Amino acid sequence: MNTRRLSRITLMLSIAAFFACLPFVSFCKPLERTCDGIPAWAILIWGWMTAGMGKWHILWFANPGLALTWVLILIAAGTRSLGSKIIAVISAALTVLLAATFLLGAEVMDNTSGIPTKVEPHMGYWLWLASMVLALVSAASITSSPEKTSVS
Repeated sequence: MNTRRLSRITLMLSIAAFFACLPFVSFCKPLERTCDGIPAWAILIWGWMTAGMGKWHILWFANPGLALTWVLILIAAGTRSLGSKIIAVISAALTVLLAATFLLGAEVMDNTSGIPTKVEPHMGYWLWLASMVLALVSAASITSSPEKTSVS
């Protein structure tokens, strides 16, 4: 499989994984028998409002980071310039790193007490993270044509 096709396929899979994550619960408290957590679509819509509620709440900003990465991938694939590819790869890598920090022991405020509660990832989170990893693979597999230099 050529790299151009790989880039297109992984971009489509990234977008599909993102939309597939939306109906699933993203995280739950570790000791709950049943998880009545918040579905990812609700976090996507309302999560930006909690950004000031603690360090783990800034993870929401990986969502616009992912959307920006998708746009940068399309630009890089269209222009086939090495500079555009590098920018897309950096954007994708930063988005993956931001989203993956959740694995370091995220805590969220799930009530009005103001006390953060430790949570663990569930299916919605894993699909969300997979969408970002796939975007990184897509950006990295963009083929760039050699820069043309003019001879004076």
